[in-house]
Amino acid sequence: MLADRLDGLASQLQHDFIEVILQVLLTQGHGHEVALCVLEMKGTIEHRRQILQLYLSKAESAETGQDEWYLKLLVNVLSYEPTDEFVEVISDFFLTRPHGQALIAPSSILLRTHPNLYLRGWTRLFSETPYDRWSNNLISQGFFWEPDALKALKEYMVSHAPEAWANLRRALLNWADKKGGASQAQKDEVVKIVA
Repeated sequence: MLADRLDGLASQLQHDFIEVILQVLLTQGHGHEVALCVLEMKGTIEHRRQILQLYLSKAESAETGQDEWYLKLLVNVLSYEPTDEFVEVISDFFLTRPHGQALIAPSSILLRTHPNLYLRGWTRLFSETPYDRWSNNLISQGFFWEPDALKALKEYMVSHAPEAWANLRRALLNWADKKGGASQAQKDEVVKIVA
């Protein structure tokens, strides 16, 4: 991954490259999606403050699912900040902001930086979105690659949203019965977790 390759650069070169990448993102230039990925891993709190300003400038005018998806990518970068500086924005985005038809799920980094927001964001998605909209896509299947996240989510949802947990459990068991996708070991682990 590009972000990992930056570690091999001299400190000043790395800094200069990240500054250029930040400008690409802020101007939404060619490659701004790559810039988001790099800034998730290598951005500083100062970079995230600039990304917050970009988010705030775009949030009010967002109208389409594509707009919401772009905002989610910006929030993902903010989610890498372990301090509480951006918690209000992240919380608003995942817990109260309407997303229209977009399926917006918290990034797994939130489980490490702000676990409560991660759990509440997923619970909101599974509670407020009709089962048919998320059960047969990668939204639920992704947990086969993140069993620790699934364990934490199960613990939270069983006590806070049992009906939504029952739906997620059903979707995961359906995925476990399908051919392809996750390995058999991953399927077995998920089945064990949701049992």
